[in-house]
Amino acid sequence: MSKNVLISFIALAVLIASAGIYLFTGKTQKSVICTQEAKVCPDGSTVSRVAPECEFAACAPKEDTLVDFGKWDDKSLNDFIESSKGDKNIGDRIEHISLGFIGTPYQGNTLIGSKDVPEKLVISLGGVDCSTMADYVLAMVFADSAEDFPWKLKDVRYESGQIAFTKRNHFFSQWIKNNSNYLSDISDSFAGSICATKELNRKKEGGYWIDGIQPFNQNICYVPRNASFESKLKSGDIIGFHTSSIGLDVTHMGIISIKDNETYLIHASSKYNKVIEEKLSEYLKRNPWSDGLIIARSLI
Repeated sequence: MSKNVLISFIALAVLIASAGIYLFTGKTQKSVICTQEAKVCPDGSTVSRVAPECEFAACAPKEDTLVDFGKWDDKSLNDFIESSKGDKNIGDRIEHISLGFIGTPYQGNTLIGSKDVPEKLVISLGGVDCSTMADYVLAMVFADSAEDFPWKLKDVRYESGQIAFTKRNHFFSQWIKNNSNYLSDISDSFAGSICATKELNRKKEGGYWIDGIQPFNQNICYVPRNASFESKLKSGDIIGFHTSSIGLDVTHMGIISIKDNETYLIHASSKYNKVIEEKLSEYLKRNPWSDGLIIARSLI
């Protein structure tokens, strides 16, 4: 090859590179032009390519994250999240995602973190309890994709999105308050609602319900179980079953689905060992310990 031809070839290669990364794959030297050097993640960090076909490494929160997608893989979870976007009403999206959890095994104590153990971001879609299911549902509803899901979960589960045991939303009323960009507590809009300030996390006999979390005062409103409320509930409402026990606000939670003028509850049941759907009236009849409902509704 002459010197002039070599210089021309180098110049052409530089010109191509300026438009993107020019890659060759296989014996036929098939070209792929990647026009983006790096991808920006939700926290502002960047990730590089991990494959010659222009694929990027996955974004993930910097903190330790443990992931079990259960019956889903990356693609099917992404498709499931996308499937709810056709519903313009956020309440309908919440219902849609919740129905997808029916049959999921009940599993408590999946989260990792305590006053002595560093908190980790746990995604355990293969087994849920009533509160982790609510976390996952709300995060999926507002996630743009499966890759965005862990970031939304971080915002939903923790105050200000800070992964720490002391920042986790341990109480339902606290969860609603710290997710005020997604939800609103509408309990006080129901006729006959009762409101009072309650100290959470301190037991009647002394000590804490959750070690490592200081007791705090919370204004709590609930709708008594004997009030007329079913006709005002909507699909996608997230409800907590209020308790009069000292130091607690609710002892169970679930999501409302309205079908054929009947009000159903979708919830992770320890009794049936899985996520089920049943009439709200039947659940209340079977559980007389709850004196009413705390009701959260999506803002849109």
